[in-house]
Amino acid sequence: MSQIRSEISFFERKIIKLSLKHLALYLDNFGIKSSSFII
Repeated sequence: MSQIRSEISFFERKIIKLSLKHLALYLDNFGIKSSSFII
């Protein structure tokens, strides 16, 4: 059971890292628009 859990957590970490990268790219692409709205 512990082995399966460790594998799932490993994949979860990979997914989280990928989603964070996509979020960073999304914010970079629309950073100018969002910053202009904030300012």
